[in-house]
Amino acid sequence: MKMKPEHFEVLSEEIGSVLSLMPTLDQYLERGLSPMRWRWDLLWRTGLDVTSWYNYLNDTHIDTALRRITKTK
Repeated sequence: MKMKPEHFEVLSEEIGSVLSLMPTLDQYLERGLSPMRWRWDLLWRTGLDVTSWYNYLNDTHIDTALRRITKTK
């Protein structure tokens, strides 16, 4: 994974803090939405500004971290 450990830790903590505020992955799937959509909606819900991370990451790298945090495919 290309994400710096300190960014991964921040992301993991922020995702953990909003998980209970969002619909579950199963609820997303029942609506015909993808796991990727759920992961990125979680990121959006955190309010975390990751724009500076794009100096060394792209969406694929961020999604890899989100998958690892949420343990989804």
